[in-house]
Amino acid sequence: MTIITVIVTGNYRPVSLAAIMDVFTSVNHFSMQAGKDAPFQIEQLELKNGSVKPIQPLIQTSNNRFVNGSKKQRVFNKTPDLILIPAFNAEELSESIRINTAWIPWLQKQYQKGAEVATFCTGAFLAGTAGILRNKKATTHLMYMDTFSRLYPDVIIDENAVLTDHSGVYTSGGATSSFHLMLHLIKKICGVEMSLKIAKMFAIDPDRSTQSYFSEFKPARKHQDPVVTRLQELIENHYKEDVSISDLTEKIPASRRTVYRRFKKATGLTPHKYLQKIRIETARNLLENSEHQVNEVMYQCGYNDPKTFRNLFRDSVGLSPSNYRRKFRAV
Repeated sequence: MTIITVIVTGNYRPVSLAAIMDVFTSVNHFSMQAGKDAPFQIEQLELKNGSVKPIQPLIQTSNNRFVNGSKKQRVFNKTPDLILIPAFNAEELSESIRINTAWIPWLQKQYQKGAEVATFCTGAFLAGTAGILRNKKATTHLMYMDTFSRLYPDVIIDENAVLTDHSGVYTSGGATSSFHLMLHLIKKICGVEMSLKIAKMFAIDPDRSTQSYFSEFKPARKHQDPVVTRLQELIENHYKEDVSISDLTEKIPASRRTVYRRFKKATGLTPHKYLQKIRIETARNLLENSEHQVNEVMYQCGYNDPKTFRNLFRDSVGLSPSNYRRKFRAV
């Protein structure tokens, strides 16, 4: 039996915790319905007065009823096999991290003793703060990826990944990506048949491999570097033209090397990548909200070669321009 510990963090998102409990208890139910033992012992822990305490567990019976179990019925002092961290309320992300720092020593100790750790959506911020993600691949909600990369520069970030699996540490992207991570864990522990059964029950498409088409590029504006701001303005005013970054940097009274260095530090992107993101974001908006043909969209974004445009769009978004329009068109 796999011991799963769900930590009930401060500022957790109720829908995230509910989804976790619903999915894993459903696996137990299906197993017992088939005359097998439940594969998971599921427990919840909370912080009380700075100490980790068990929440009275719910014991799942063979007819899928839940009854209150005695705390003696669980082995609290045993290292869990898998620790699950639900998503935080992202509107108060800094506060969520602050009020959960008391979890960090316990998390570090359990991980050092061999427990695996899975985070859902913004729950990755707690694992990042605990150092558990250091030098490991990780992802989180696309809206908070820039903040995540700034806070944890030693994490190998895969912003387009739906989920990551690296040396016993798992992370998922935003919202519904959490279900894909749960399917991944169920497949590893219980096998493909059970993961497909859960996918059907919760109407999850198990084949999604990227969250990139849900992304939205928001240029960095809080850096207060006038040189960087000037180049951002030039790029945003001239991206429709057949213009190079070299042409634009000539308009700035600083060496090209200095401009590139300061731009990357302030925005996290090279000027070339920034230009590409501005163009692709414009293309996405036009594909969603206009009647323009794909080639016309291409020209309005500063591209002249259809093959180059399609390849860049697919690499950035995860779909071809035509498929993106079919999926997200608003008009």
